[in-house]
Amino acid sequence: VYVADTFNHRVQVLTKDGEYVRTLGVTDQPDSGNGQFSHPWGVCVEPGPDGRIYVADHWNHRVQVLNKQGAHVRTIGVTGQRGSGNHQFSHPKGVCVEPGPRGRVFVADTLNHRVQVLKKDGTHLRTIGVTGQQQGLQLFDSDLNAVGPFIGWQDRRCRDRVSAGDAETYLDRIARLGGSGFASSGCP
Repeated sequence: VYVADTFNHRVQVLTKDGEYVRTLGVTDQPDSGNGQFSHPWGVCVEPGPDGRIYVADHWNHRVQVLNKQGAHVRTIGVTGQRGSGNHQFSHPKGVCVEPGPRGRVFVADTLNHRVQVLKKDGTHLRTIGVTGQQQGLQLFDSDLNAVGPFIGWQDRRCRDRVSAGDAETYLDRIARLGGSGFASSGCP
């Protein structure tokens, strides 16, 4: 189990029973070095044998990719610089790696009000939503907490309704609905 321990600037790794395994980052030391974090908000472990760890490093405006052992592999985005271009972020809060052969990376680019779809190597594929505009793709509530696909994707009820190859259709549908797109069940 990987937990983004946001205000301690680290990711905690635990067993399924909640026993401590290790810490990624440096506790209480926000920093911008490789493998260090400033308010890590979201974490996702890539399905499959590689098991790379993707961390939405909120105040560093980037996504860090680590190997299973926690060593830095690459950075997506420009460390410490907000941006609105392709593979640039403004306070990312969520990250998810799509299961299946395509294995695209979805990043909730919070203050740009969009989701960026990337290849695992960081290559930009497309943007869902209109950069900088809250209308059209409302993936964040009034407190700028990531809602929408990043909660729904982790919820088995929603995941079962979205096939591995259909994640973009899922997000496009939310964008067309003009709100969070979620019914009472929490799924679009």
